[in-house]
Amino acid sequence: MDCGFFKKRIHIKRSMQLKQVTLRLTQAEKNLKNIEWLLTRSNTRQNNGAKVLGQPYGSLAELNTCRRILNAVGEEILHRVAHDYLDLMETASAIYEKNGDYAMDTFTSGWCRFLNQASFNLCHTTDNKKALTSGKWHCHESCWTESAKVAIETAKPVDIECRGGIRIYAVPLVAKGEAIGAINFAYGSPPTDHNRLQEIAELYRVPTDKLMQLAVTYLHRPPYIIDIAKQRLHTSAILISTIVERKEMEDEFKRVNQKLVQEIAERKVIEAELRESREIYRSLFNNCPEAILLTDPDDGRIYAANHGACQIFGYTEKELLEINRDSIVDLADPRLPLFRAEKACKGSAKGELDYKRKNGTIFPGEVTAALFIDKNGYPRATMVIRDITQRKQDEQKIWQLNQNLQRRAMELEVINKELASFSYSVSHDLRSPLRSIDGFSQVLLEDYADKLDSQGRDYLRRVRQASQRMGQLIDDLLKLSRVTRQELTLSNVDLTALAWQIIANLHDKQPERSVECVITPGMTVQGDARLIKIALENLLGNAWKFTDKVLNSKIEFGVLEQKGKTVYYISDNGAGFEMEYSSKMFGAFQRLHNMNEFPGNGIGLATVQRIIHRHGGQVWAKGTVNQGAIFYFTLKV
Repeated sequence: MDCGFFKKRIHIKRSMQLKQVTLRLTQAEKNLKNIEWLLTRSNTRQNNGAKVLGQPYGSLAELNTCRRILNAVGEEILHRVAHDYLDLMETASAIYEKNGDYAMDTFTSGWCRFLNQASFNLCHTTDNKKALTSGKWHCHESCWTESAKVAIETAKPVDIECRGGIRIYAVPLVAKGEAIGAINFAYGSPPTDHNRLQEIAELYRVPTDKLMQLAVTYLHRPPYIIDIAKQRLHTSAILISTIVERKEMEDEFKRVNQKLVQEIAERKVIEAELRESREIYRSLFNNCPEAILLTDPDDGRIYAANHGACQIFGYTEKELLEINRDSIVDLADPRLPLFRAEKACKGSAKGELDYKRKNGTIFPGEVTAALFIDKNGYPRATMVIRDITQRKQDEQKIWQLNQNLQRRAMELEVINKELASFSYSVSHDLRSPLRSIDGFSQVLLEDYADKLDSQGRDYLRRVRQASQRMGQLIDDLLKLSRVTRQELTLSNVDLTALAWQIIANLHDKQPERSVECVITPGMTVQGDARLIKIALENLLGNAWKFTDKVLNSKIEFGVLEQKGKTVYYISDNGAGFEMEYSSKMFGAFQRLHNMNEFPGNGIGLATVQRIIHRHGGQVWAKGTVNQGAIFYFTLKV
């Protein structure tokens, strides 16, 4: 055999053993350094303690509305649990409810505190709630939106780089198989690369040199320390979840006990109510004027009948219990098979059928029937029957009244047509002599003026004015008649635009007047556009007319709510009126002012009232002499 071969194998074996020993020594040295770091940090914490830095904006846990974790564990215990791993990392940590509310937030490093305050300042508000929803609080967005929220949604740990250059590790809190929140902490050394610091400085709008100062002061943590902190974070998550579960189990146990006590008390109340209900049912059954029957749905036997059934059908209770259901129903009624089929199919039915009294009289009845299973498991049916003889007679009378109403409506339509024809005929017949009076009076004044004295000429002028006024009155009467007869054509009406159009027309007629007009924008209503325009022309025209003698004239058209109704109003600061005459002012030819002061025929407000009434509304007015008037109206169409 070759001795060199064996020597070579022994050499290779010894080399491998030496390599393994070297690796073990390296690992042992590394472990010794880790122990040295831990001992150093432990002594530092014992001597100095981890410095906990609060937030100038206060505790975000005060905004917590969910409070499932916060109430179950308590803020003090949450802080103690968090410091189990924060003592190793000295960065920042947060615990969230499922909806994103903070159960705890704490900072132990200058880097995290500085950037958190800087991004809070970017929100430009001192309201923490608004800052959280602004999207500009970068540290909140990294801790919640980009890490904790994702951990809750996926039910898995999340490890990301935050906007501040370090990392965030988030773990879901799971209780009863459901993610109820998340816990996270920041780890890793702040970047010292100038370009990276420049990016962070631009994002947070802070000086780069301040970031460099904070970055170099942070003590680097070895990887195994970060792993220990992550393990402690998982342990803390399990601890918090367990506390929540136990607290909720305790609360549930208390609730169940309380509910049991309450159910026992309620049961006693229900038993008392049941006894009372039975007494009430017995009273209703015996005293109900309708017939109530308990029957077998198959063979029709009657098991129970109340006093109302005896009164309606003419039998004694004993006789009803001895006869069949078919003995009281008119079997010839064609509606009966359909009614019984519906009851069998749906379990209940309601309708009208003909019934038969003991003396053989047939009468109409309204019946409600329902199937049920009694306490012994047998099918039963209830029947409530009302004698509707009187109602049928009343319905016949109503039908006859409706027929008469339709006939009257047709007669009224004919009368209206005849009235319209008469109105036009009267108008034509009256206009002709009025034109003659006016024309001949004008001829006398123009051609024979020299033969008349001043009194005669004055008489002729009065005759002309009277005839012209009579002609105007006839025109107004015809307009009023048309308003009453015209059929409504409904559409969306822009009251605001319509009012400005009317005001513009009034100003064109009197351009020398200066009137302040205030009209509420966006007023629209369903109605007849032509008739509503006529109503507004009268109301706004009156306001324009009665403010003619007032300095600083003002007209206002607006809308308000009164007792749940939409009320429109037109007000002015003009002549006004005495309130004792308000009930008369909407009558035809009713005037409250002298013709010489304010011209008019007294037909405008009567027209307005008829238009408003035709729209299902109301119109009324309030006023004070020399202080103006307000006209209110509603429109229901």
